[in-house]
Amino acid sequence: MQRPPINTKALIRAVDARGWKYAETARRAGVNVGNLNDIINGKVARPRQRTVRLLAAALGVSEESLQMPRGQDDGRPQTGVADEMELLNLFRQATSGGQEKILIFARGVVAGATAVEIGAAQNLHEKLGQESEKAKRRG
Repeated sequence: MQRPPINTKALIRAVDARGWKYAETARRAGVNVGNLNDIINGKVARPRQRTVRLLAAALGVSEESLQMPRGQDDGRPQTGVADEMELLNLFRQATSGGQEKILIFARGVVAGATAVEIGAAQNLHEKLGQESEKAKRRG
């Protein structure tokens, strides 16, 4: 059975409510600060239950409050191969002006994006750029 995703917003609120830095939170919980940063930055969406238990105990909150209810996510954009394929197909069907707009959109990364989101955007931008070059050579 898959572990529930972490509610990063709830985790950040709980840390902020204590006035702790992430290093202090990790120390008090007995978890690696790099692991905590990976959780907060979205690199680890489903941490081990032991990690969630330790963080909850250190922060004085329930484990459930740090996890997303089943079937929900934390509101972050989710990307995957299916999403990329769908966007590539739309890109191929777009006019050259539409393709340029898609490239501009893919180039932009909103403030506060996680490393995972930035990596996904960069990967997608590269794929779309390759598609754009192929289209220019064809037409």
